[in-house]
Amino acid sequence: MRTERRRLGGSLADLDAVRARVDVPILRKDFMADPYQLWEPRAHGADLALLMVVSLGGSQPADMIGLCEQLGMTPLVESHTADELEQAVSTGARLPGINVRNLTTLELDRSVFRELAPLVAPGRVRMVESGVQQPEDIAEYRRWGAASCSSARNWCAREIRRPPSRISSPQRTTRPKGPDSQATGPRLLSHVPPGRAAATRVNGERRTPT
Repeated sequence: MRTERRRLGGSLADLDAVRARVDVPILRKDFMADPYQLWEPRAHGADLALLMVVSLGGSQPADMIGLCEQLGMTPLVESHTADELEQAVSTGARLPGINVRNLTTLELDRSVFRELAPLVAPGRVRMVESGVQQPEDIAEYRRWGAASCSSARNWCAREIRRPPSRISSPQRTTRPKGPDSQATGPRLLSHVPPGRAAATRVNGERRTPT
């Protein structure tokens, strides 16, 4: 979900409303560069947070990933280039995302995922972002090693399938009540059965990040 009001037209109230209606993992998909921006979504019930390597400098990627996990959220660490992806992987990001949209020109190039996916070590979820316009695009991403995708289109979850390697996936966690609350880090499921990438089972129900 996008919650930034001025540029993206969202709000934390939107996150509250969705959290009240659903019990699946929710991703806050804003441009985040300050630790406070991680406390906000956790306090409002988010389970995942988008961290873009291009927006973070120095030790920020590692620091923000560490705080995100301490708060009980799973960071989706987004990259656009090989250098960014290598930096994300070196921080230990367990959910690296490869965005095929050029942020300068806004053009899409799906071959970016094909070129960068091999840089993600086996055992980690290879998530592709953008470039999904028809089901055939999902099939092609799958052939290139994608285990999950982030798109406004609703066929991602049902079309993409997990690679043979075992992976971990985000699961709903109990949010802390404030800055002084103790957080134990994100709960991740291991040994996910085939066909359950980017999904979890809680109380016997299938949960997929929003």
